[in-house]
Amino acid sequence: MFALLIISGLIGHLAAVPSPLGLFTVVQFPNDACTSTSGLTGTCVTAAQCSERSGTANGNCAASFGVCCLVSTSTCSSSGTAVTYNNTYIRNPSYPSTYPTSTSATTCAYKVTKLSDNICQVRLDFQTLELGQTASTGACTDSIQAVLSIESSVTTSYPAVCGTSSGHHMYLDIGATASNTATITVSLAASSASAKWNVLASQLECNTNYLAPSGCAMYLTGVTGSWSMYGYKEGTTTTEHLWNQNYKVCIRRESGYCSIRHTAQSSTSFDLSSAANADTAISVSGATCYADFIGIPGSSLDGNPATRDRYCGGALGFTNPTGVPVSQAIITKMVPFEVTVHTDGTETGSATPYGVALNYQQLAC
Repeated sequence: MFALLIISGLIGHLAAVPSPLGLFTVVQFPNDACTSTSGLTGTCVTAAQCSERSGTANGNCAASFGVCCLVSTSTCSSSGTAVTYNNTYIRNPSYPSTYPTSTSATTCAYKVTKLSDNICQVRLDFQTLELGQTASTGACTDSIQAVLSIESSVTTSYPAVCGTSSGHHMYLDIGATASNTATITVSLAASSASAKWNVLASQLECNTNYLAPSGCAMYLTGVTGSWSMYGYKEGTTTTEHLWNQNYKVCIRRESGYCSIRHTAQSSTSFDLSSAANADTAISVSGATCYADFIGIPGSSLDGNPATRDRYCGGALGFTNPTGVPVSQAIITKMVPFEVTVHTDGTETGSATPYGVALNYQQLAC
């Protein structure tokens, strides 16, 4: 999509379209994402287009021919507030304050409609996401969840997310048909008193190199990086991880790299129950991890056989020779590079396994 701006006189421009008038230059520039003066993501459009979108101009773009337009909606409607513009912020009423406490359950739905036929994915960036969660069990009292209206036979799990998940993102495979939509629903309990959300919804064109592989909820690029489970909050070890999670974290294999190493971000950033939701301080791998686990296909201490696929327990590790928590680096040569996250719907008694945060390092061929 492009913006057109007619400027009187013969002056510099980004891309000129011949004008029969002779005295005017038509400036054309793409409606790309831009970074506003406040640091938020907007869309580069003309000032008039920004006004049509009921947006806010926040800085210039396209060599100052355009404005970085910020668009947001804070309407709460159970029938689905229409989101028709790219890079729209979905916010709770009264944001940045919390949603007012309600005496009854509340549903705020947002329906993302494609800008064009050439949209295949929607990316959600949880810039602020604070939703109710029971600390002792991990169960959501509030939640945000995406549901798609698509024709595709590909099944992608979009888990319900709650707790504190600011900074996370999620890719939605919306399919190639123009009429397909994505509905993002925030469900609040009657007693919810501290819910707050600000979610950027971006539409991604088909056949571009920044699309996530199909079926990937998270998608990371770069030789090194880090990620954590939805709902994971650094330094919080007294809140159990979210229930019923089943998604993939995908990492783009960079040129010249043939394997990848995964490590825990810290000594307290790996804690999942093992066996039948039993809690343990030691590392566990293999078939014993069947209730809650992360999956790293074809992995071992050096990436060579014998390999295992699942990890759980109180530390990330392939072996546990000492009987105490020992964090180990796990390497896999299997491509594509991905990690699966699985948790069931059963709490772990008095224990509170709080989830996983990992670093990765791709290793040269």
